[in-house]
Amino acid sequence: RSPVVRAGFANSDRKDDKRQSWANTREKAQGETAVQLTSHQRSLVVAGAMLFLLGLLQGGVVQIFLNPRMGLSAHLTAVQSGMAMMIAGALWGSANLPATTSNIGRWTIIAGMFGLWTALTVSAATGASDNLPIAGAGYSAAKSVEILVTIAIGLSSISMTIGWLVFVAGLLRKRG
Repeated sequence: RSPVVRAGFANSDRKDDKRQSWANTREKAQGETAVQLTSHQRSLVVAGAMLFLLGLLQGGVVQIFLNPRMGLSAHLTAVQSGMAMMIAGALWGSANLPATTSNIGRWTIIAGMFGLWTALTVSAATGASDNLPIAGAGYSAAKSVEILVTIAIGLSSISMTIGWLVFVAGLLRKRG
């Protein structure tokens, strides 16, 4: 074969040109679009993706729950909470927070979101409805389960609210 210079590549035939061009395009695309996440951001993104996946899977089995309407609520909570955590993870670096406060905010969001989904799923499976009168209408569970679900929903709601308050405060706080 004789050396050929085509499209900026020396000593290659047409097939090698295409391979080299594809490799360069892939490297450029990866370099331009790759997002580097800190460990704090990554934990939120991974937790969010996991909760999102659990919600998608749960959506396929909503009808097997004792209370399908509550199962649907749990499914939607998981999908929406998962997306919210992934978005928070992507933006976490923009929040001006000290390390300890950042840890508190991050883990209270994760614990609160997973806790709420778990409580709603337990409610859907058992019929617990004391604390969820709209989606739980017409269902009930043993008093101990009702108490457990009520406590889990309350603690999860408080936890995620603290976490989101920390995150929003960090976003509003000026860098100094």
